[in-house]
Amino acid sequence: MNKLTLLANGCSMCYGSGLFEDLKTKLCFDNNARFSASWPGILGKELGFNKIVNLGYPGSSNDRILRTTIAWILENWISKSQPIDSLFVVIGWSGPMRREFYINEEWRQLIPYHDYQETSASLLNRVYREVAWSEYESAIRFATQLIGLQSILKFYRISYLFFDAITSITRTNIDAENALNIYLPHIDQHRYYNFLDEKGDMATQVGDNTHINLRAHPNEVGHALWGHKLARFVRDSLLFPIVNEKTTLIPEPCIFEGTGTVKISDRKIGISSKPSDSKEINKLKSLNYELIKNNKDCPKGFLAKLKKFYHQDPFIYE
Repeated sequence: MNKLTLLANGCSMCYGSGLFEDLKTKLCFDNNARFSASWPGILGKELGFNKIVNLGYPGSSNDRILRTTIAWILENWISKSQPIDSLFVVIGWSGPMRREFYINEEWRQLIPYHDYQETSASLLNRVYREVAWSEYESAIRFATQLIGLQSILKFYRISYLFFDAITSITRTNIDAENALNIYLPHIDQHRYYNFLDEKGDMATQVGDNTHINLRAHPNEVGHALWGHKLARFVRDSLLFPIVNEKTTLIPEPCIFEGTGTVKISDRKIGISSKPSDSKEINKLKSLNYELIKNNKDCPKGFLAKLKKFYHQDPFIYE
């Protein structure tokens, strides 16, 4: 039997931010311990994989998840003619509002409604925020990324599993005023854990005082809980049937690879001020958001525009 490889990708919820961090530097220098304790490690060990690759990156956008997943598969699997039935891909999709830009010959992960210390990143982020960003565009971008990766994996006949890490696809659709309705029927819900469950994302599922550490990321208990949930789903749904055959074999030691210790370069310096040059935006700012957020009589698109200026990413780095 071929050795089995689990490829996992996502944001900090996949990387394992907060696990085994040094109190002074806020960095984890024991990458193997983090690889083993984060949900990809838990999932891979429980299902009997020989190699577990964790490409998670703190603050990662779905832009990056898509780019790096495709690159890894093409470089490490397809181009080397590795056996397709030995690879299982698991993606924890990040918040759709995040973006990736190529700045000064480096890939950068930015959140539109936060400002940054680095001048080039901050400048680009402000222009993008004031000119182009919206809940609608974010939702459509995410649906395109999701269906695009799904199509590539199906084309190469690679088994996979998707789930929402910090924002459920249902919440994304609600925030975008149901812009995803035409896309949802084309997503393979059999391979999407907790699909259309508004509270089915990882952050919500493990987000009580027992499973979330002080920096708002899951601790070891939270990662173990999520890893076990995914493992049960994979087995019950027969997403990767070959893992059931390995239960009769003598287990071999796991090999861990992935994103090493990361020092966050894209550190925010606070919530940005709202754009102030638009009469429409000034009108929105003068209203009490709490009083009108459930008002069904708002003009079409009005509520989405208002929410845009109050929206913050739930997992940011101080």
